Amino acid sequence: MTLKEKCIVELISHDLFLSSLHYSRFVEEADILEVFPFFNKEILKCAFIASWVDEYSSLYLKGVQLLIDANSTDLGLLVDYTRELSKNAPTSDKPIFDFALEILEHPGQTPSDAVLMTAPALWIPLLDNALEVSRILDTIPADGWEVPQPNSHKKAVDVSVEILPGGIEKKDTVLEEIT
Repeated sequence: MTLKEKCIVELISHDLFLSSLHYSRFVEEADILEVFPFFNKEILKCAFIASWVDEYSSLYLKGVQLLIDANSTDLGLLVDYTRELSKNAPTSDKPIFDFALEILEHPGQTPSDAVLMTAPALWIPLLDNALEVSRILDTIPADGWEVPQPNSHKKAVDVSVEILPGGIEKKDTVLEEIT
């Protein structure tokens, strides 16, 4: 069983998906993400949040596309992108982006549940489940999780490309040492 599959099984066993559409979007996003060197717990935590609403899923996948286009091995560009989204978000949506930013800026940590006190009622079920997703993913053993370092001495070499819904390219990627 792949790491992605282990995560999905764990989340299903805890009934954390809020609908079948939420689950389907998450699996699609995880399928896209697992082949890239920036695949880690934090990107899956954000995928869980983004996959709840189609608009957020599209925004998230645009951020992922930035990472792909830059052959990124870390999530720095996604942090910057999410920070901009948060700055420009309507007040009612700001807690979602702030929560995702908290995940990205503090890897391996679950954000405070204080977010539930300030979030609009509409977002509380999603954020409550996202807190649990964060806790669960952080318990999955670290072996197999590659946490990319910002100054990696590797570059991605694309082997094959497939265009997926939303214009996202799924690439089977090989990393090569930069000499």
